[in-house]
Amino acid sequence: MANSRKDEPVLNENLNVSSEENEKEPDPVEENVDSVDKKTKKKNKKNDQPGINKKLVLKSEKTKTTDDNQPIDEDDTPDFKKPKKIKVKKYKESQDKATKLMKSRVKFTKRFFGKIKSKAKGQIDVLVENDYLEATKRAKLLLGISEKDYHQQILITVPDSFSNKDDVKFHLEVKKEDGNKLYFDQAYVTILFYGLKSLFIYQANIDHRNGFIAHDRAEEFNYSDIVSIETSLKYDNDRKPKYSVLNVALTLANHASFMLHLRNQRITNQGSGQPLLSEKEQHILQMLKDRIRANKV
Repeated sequence: MANSRKDEPVLNENLNVSSEENEKEPDPVEENVDSVDKKTKKKNKKNDQPGINKKLVLKSEKTKTTDDNQPIDEDDTPDFKKPKKIKVKKYKESQDKATKLMKSRVKFTKRFFGKIKSKAKGQIDVLVENDYLEATKRAKLLLGISEKDYHQQILITVPDSFSNKDDVKFHLEVKKEDGNKLYFDQAYVTILFYGLKSLFIYQANIDHRNGFIAHDRAEEFNYSDIVSIETSLKYDNDRKPKYSVLNVALTLANHASFMLHLRNQRITNQGSGQPLLSEKEQHILQMLKDRIRANKV
C-alpha cells in the first residue's frame, strides 16, 4: 500500500508534463494563418506610411469611368490653377497714384484759371480732350449706340457752373497763328449723333478742374417726329454786348420741346467784322434742317 501511494505523485507529474508539452506544440495550420496575417499587416503599414507614392495602387482603383464607360487615368486630369490674389499693396499704390494725379490736376487748373490771359502752351488741352472722350463713352453707353448707328458726331461746349455754389472762370490763350482761344473751367456739353433716321443727343456737366461729370441726359428722336426748329440769338446788352447766347429749340409732334445750347460765351473780338454764326454753328444747323426736311412725311 505504501508503494502505491509513493507512485501516485510520479504518475501525476508525468501527466502534467505531457499535457504541458501538448499545449506547447503549435498547430501547423494555425501557424501558417498567423504568418500570412502578419505579412499582410506589414504591407498595409508600408502603404500607409508617409512618402509612399500613391500610384502603387491597383489598376482598378487608378482609373475612373465617364458616362460613356471610357477609362480616364487620374494622371491625365488637368490641373486647375487657383486665381492669383490681388495684393493689397498694389491696389493701395494705384489709389495713391490716382490721388496724386488728382491733386496735381487741381493745383494746375487752379493756377491756370487764376490768370486771365497767357501765352499758348497746350497743357490744358490734354485734360479737356480726355474729359470729352470720357463724356463720349458715357453718351454711347446711355444711348445704347455704336459707330454703326450714326455717320457723324458733333460736340458742343458752353460755359456753365457745375453746381449752384461754383462760379465759372475764364482763361484766354493768345495764339499768333490760329487766333486766341478761350477756355472755361466748367462746361455744359452737348454731343449730337446724326443717324440715318434718328437723332441721338447727349448732355452733361463737366468740371475741368477735377474731371468730374454729372447730370447726364440722353435723348433719341426720329427726324419725322420733329415738327419745328427754332433758332434764337441773344445778347446781354444790345449796345455794348459782352456775352452772346445761341439756342436751338426742337418741337416734337407730342408738343414736347428740347433745347440745344450752341453758344454761351464772352465776346472776345468786338466789331462789325465778326460773323453772325461760326462755321461749326452753321454746319450743325444745316445738318439738322436737312435731316428734318428729308424725313418729312
